[in-house]
Amino acid sequence: MNDQTPRRYRGTLLERAAAQFHYAPTGPVGPAAPAAPLSPPVAPAPKAQQPDPAYIRDGPALRRGAGEYEQASIAVPQQRDEGRRMVPIDRAALRAGGMIVPGGQITPLAEEFRMVKRQLLLTARAVAAKDTAKAADRARMVLVCSANPDEGKTFCAINLALSMAAEKDVEILLVDADFAKPDILERLGMPSGPGLLDALSGAVADVEDCIIDTDVPQLSVLPAGAKSVSDTELLASDRARAIL
Repeated sequence: MNDQTPRRYRGTLLERAAAQFHYAPTGPVGPAAPAAPLSPPVAPAPKAQQPDPAYIRDGPALRRGAGEYEQASIAVPQQRDEGRRMVPIDRAALRAGGMIVPGGQITPLAEEFRMVKRQLLLTARAVAAKDTAKAADRARMVLVCSANPDEGKTFCAINLALSMAAEKDVEILLVDADFAKPDILERLGMPSGPGLLDALSGAVADVEDCIIDTDVPQLSVLPAGAKSVSDTELLASDRARAIL
């Protein structure tokens, strides 16, 4: 036997590897111990007692789907002035015109006008804080105008008035001073009647008789009234400044 004589190994490859790395046998493997018995099923916990609906406080924080416009529509109406007309606003006409609908769901349009309203109210309070008679008058009026016709003045004025009427501390008078194209009453689904031009011309002695109360609390409308050949002059008169 020399170095070139093939070696004969005893045992299998696994047995030789075990001997090389000192893996000692641990003896025969016995059967596994039986698993512990399962614990008896636990009875389900009793359901929490629901509070009586009569004691649930109904408020804006609990009614996610109801917004400020719904609250305004169900609020107790304030006492109306004697002699004024009271005409309900046609919700179907508002919906057909793509405007805010009092009592309806909050829409992206309502949220946009809510942001505009908030900035206007903050500006009005800042102007009123100057504590002068002129500042107080300026803080009470918002003029919606544009350089060209058909740019959405009436649309914005109506939606802004509806949004502002949802506030708790203000009363809104929507004045239609677009004498060339007066259509606020038509968009609100309300019948025509005397308005601002009639009060300016003297056809109506008291402008309060031209104001229309609506079924939306804190919102009233002053129509444009009957047209005349001197609409522009009437609007620029001292009587117009006194009335407004």
